[in-house]
Amino acid sequence: YIGSNVCMNSNTIILCRKKIHIGDDTMFGPNVVIIDHDHDYKNRLWKDTFKCDDIFIGNNVWIGANVTILKGSYIEDHSVIGAGVVVKGLYRSDTVSYNQQHIVVKPYMRKDIE
Repeated sequence: YIGSNVCMNSNTIILCRKKIHIGDDTMFGPNVVIIDHDHDYKNRLWKDTFKCDDIFIGNNVWIGANVTILKGSYIEDHSVIGAGVVVKGLYRSDTVSYNQQHIVVKPYMRKDIE
């Protein structure tokens, strides 16, 4: 289901085997991926078997660039999902979710240079 006034940016990918609900007035940044299933890799026939679960995205939700939304995710109304987040589980209404990346840069000494 895709509600009214939904804006999907370039390279939005939606792969659905069960159910995906996208509410009204929701916006997607570029390169968003929504997948409601995984391969059942424990099954010998894993290429043809899947584990599926619904995805619900509420009304007035903003999904940032490069977000991946996995099966079993529930994003309530008026939420913001920041760029690069991998969504799994419940995200409450009126919240902002984002990654906090800590990049460490250290100098190094090359042994072949004196």
